[in-house]
Amino acid sequence: MPKRNRLRGLARIWDHRRFLPASPAPADRTTSIGVESNNWTSTQMPSDAEDLDSTDAPQSPGVLSTRTKSCRECHGAVEVGTVRWGRDLDAALASAASGGPPVFALFQEVPGCAGCQKFGREVLSDPTISAAIEAAFNPILIYNNRGGKDAKLLKRFREPAWNYQVVRFLGGDGSDILPRQDRVWTRTELAVRMVAALEKAKRSVPGYLRTVIDSPADSLDTAFV
Repeated sequence: MPKRNRLRGLARIWDHRRFLPASPAPADRTTSIGVESNNWTSTQMPSDAEDLDSTDAPQSPGVLSTRTKSCRECHGAVEVGTVRWGRDLDAALASAASGGPPVFALFQEVPGCAGCQKFGREVLSDPTISAAIEAAFNPILIYNNRGGKDAKLLKRFREPAWNYQVVRFLGGDGSDILPRQDRVWTRTELAVRMVAALEKAKRSVPGYLRTVIDSPADSLDTAFV
């Protein structure tokens, strides 16, 4: 092919490429709070501006429609374990009142002390406990060391600020299914309370949750003394 024709062919190819759509940019894994969701550390505390993911977190079959949205800012905070937490308590209570699961309300200090972090690592990150929380309850996280809506919820439920973690089981009317109890800090103690709350609410109890009670293996009994 003559050199002139080759140059014309290259010119046509280049002219065609100018109108091709640009290649998509790599997905940006940085969330609106400025950190990657899987690299969240407990030393950081974002604002309330971006509490929720834009979509519901995956849940067990048959319960997706009863869930509130999952908490983006909670992901990776050691104090809250591996549970996918929601932040809209009123929506969770409305769901429970309509036949959805009861609310598992965690009042927690984030960033927290060594005891709060240990509870998150060894109890709320336990695969059996976290799976049961998500399958049988609607988990809601309430910070006990922040202002705004969290401070209002502390006042509403008469919870102290900057306290150790407290778990409360709530029905659709916002009342406690079980009497409030402090110092429930081991996986066995928590499992016992979870089973009791489900039974009182006339909800099915996951069989695997009972295995935690039957085969206790706790190391937290003296962690907060």
